[in-house]
Amino acid sequence: MNLESDNHKLVGSWFLEKYTVTKSNNHPILLWGKHASGLIIYLENGHMSVQVSDADRPNFINDDLRAASTEEITRAFTGYTAYFGKYEYQEKNNCVLHFVEQSVFPNWNGVTHTRYVSLDDNKLILRTPPILIDGDACEMQMFWQRID
Repeated sequence: MNLESDNHKLVGSWFLEKYTVTKSNNHPILLWGKHASGLIIYLENGHMSVQVSDADRPNFINDDLRAASTEEITRAFTGYTAYFGKYEYQEKNNCVLHFVEQSVFPNWNGVTHTRYVSLDDNKLILRTPPILIDGDACEMQMFWQRID
């Protein structure tokens, strides 16, 4: 990983303003509901972390962290995504690489994600190549606002 890259342009904390997920037939889906909430953090040392949630996820019936029903776990998992690892911003290629170390979706552990970048001062748009969701290749755009 090239730590001499343009990482400094992404460094900071970014709050999710809105997102779009579009299926291959151009049909939009609400992956994290109507009121998604998210935070992505890029550190100077090349580490990053992202979390996105459906802000309307229902609470579990029981406050015991390990006593949820299968249905509660399914709703919680499908309404949330998170991962962390290292990153490299490649300004000349208009992309950032996320080298996932650990993810709430274990299949992403050890995977490199490419995110296409549009960066304008305090606004960041990250766009994905097609990602498989419900058996369909979907593209995602996430609109972030710098908060620090």
